[in-house]
Amino acid sequence: MQTKKDTTDRADRTTGHATDRAAGRAADPRAARSRSDGADRSDGSDGADGAGRAGGADGTSAATSTSAATSTSASAAAARAPVVIDLSGAALGLPAPGGEREWVAQNFLPLQRELGSWLRAGVFPDCAAQMPRLFPQGRVDAGKTAVCDTGDAPLWFIGDLHGDFLALLLALNLAHTYDHSLPAERGGLAASVPSNLFFLGDFIDEGPHAAEIMAWLFASCMGRAFGGRRFSIMALLGNHDEGLAYDEGLRGFWSYVSPANFFTQLNTSPDYALASAFGRAVCAFFRNLPRMALLNNNTLAVHGGVPHAELTATIRNAADLESADALTDYTWGRLLEDRPDGIPGRRAKTGAAIGWREFDRFIEVFARIKGAKPRLLLRGHDHKPRNFKWLERYENCRVLTLNNFTVNERGPKAGGRYRPVTLARLNRPQSDPLDIHVFQFDLPSALIEHCHHLPSILENIAP
Repeated sequence: MQTKKDTTDRADRTTGHATDRAAGRAADPRAARSRSDGADRSDGSDGADGAGRAGGADGTSAATSTSAATSTSASAAAARAPVVIDLSGAALGLPAPGGEREWVAQNFLPLQRELGSWLRAGVFPDCAAQMPRLFPQGRVDAGKTAVCDTGDAPLWFIGDLHGDFLALLLALNLAHTYDHSLPAERGGLAASVPSNLFFLGDFIDEGPHAAEIMAWLFASCMGRAFGGRRFSIMALLGNHDEGLAYDEGLRGFWSYVSPANFFTQLNTSPDYALASAFGRAVCAFFRNLPRMALLNNNTLAVHGGVPHAELTATIRNAADLESADALTDYTWGRLLEDRPDGIPGRRAKTGAAIGWREFDRFIEVFARIKGAKPRLLLRGHDHKPRNFKWLERYENCRVLTLNNFTVNERGPKAGGRYRPVTLARLNRPQSDPLDIHVFQFDLPSALIEHCHHLPSILENIAP
């Protein structure tokens, strides 16, 4: 008779890094059970999103045979696709039905109040000075590109947050607890070593708590530890981040990106003087963020895409890789999943879309100029129904698209209303960037809605 422990043990062998502890409390190892059925999800997505999947998000027993688990592992390894680990809410310390308000009172609100106190203190960072802290093991050309050798310590990637502070909070809990509960031989970190986070941009707009996200990011970059946890942070500019601007003549904020709501929150805050100082610091921070990063000479990170095919044809040297048009395409470009060639005619900020054959050409040009051929590109920008997508047709350099927000504000055409917290861990970023685990967990809809309707710290400050 198959026991739950048998299933758990096989999941541990399948993933190689089954979590011993998830977020906030000791995790039940049954949270990462093996699953290979690739079942369709309720939001209409394709379940595995082109990747090997391990675990059951609902925490129920998975009657998966040893041969099926082995087959899933073998096929994932052959395709070099990420292993997807579904974690159960119970293992993560998430509330049972009816316990949402108590959970929020104990977990969400205390950190929100702490960030509100930090905001009211009004000590905002010299944003240009924060760039070396963001890439301590490399160099960054402010507003352009970064080059960084991260070593082989695990590296977590977090995609578009769009003002979803709940998604950020739970991602931080998981990354810190997972890294510091594994033994060293399985990629665990010593208690004094911070987890490494890489944000792919789009911190703001759509969700209600962009101010909390930016306050946490600022304070963390300045060395503050919330709950005794420190993180090493790297970040790129997203297109929504680029869109935020302050008009000196009008003495107000605006955005040329839609949908957008963070500028309205800044303009309507009860203490506009404080909100204005904060918002201008955010704008300065965004102006200094790089648009593309080369990590360990084997991984590219962007928010959007790579230069359009027509632009790639003109790239001859390293300076061309950092031209104004190239930088725009790193932030705004898109990669088409179903076409070898993209849309003719480069249209900045709206339609620099290319296919996999054109993408391959750019990778070859990049490798010739830099002397290093990337094996992986991580990006955000395109919103996926399950918050991630492994682009199967992109074989010359593999591509992983990531988002991390829990509420779809764009209606049914963009998928279901709720999405799982999602983050990717490169287990050995220097020696094998394709050793990737994607962690996901679905939240109770009542918890999402309760947090989503809480006022921002910008609404709770008074002159």
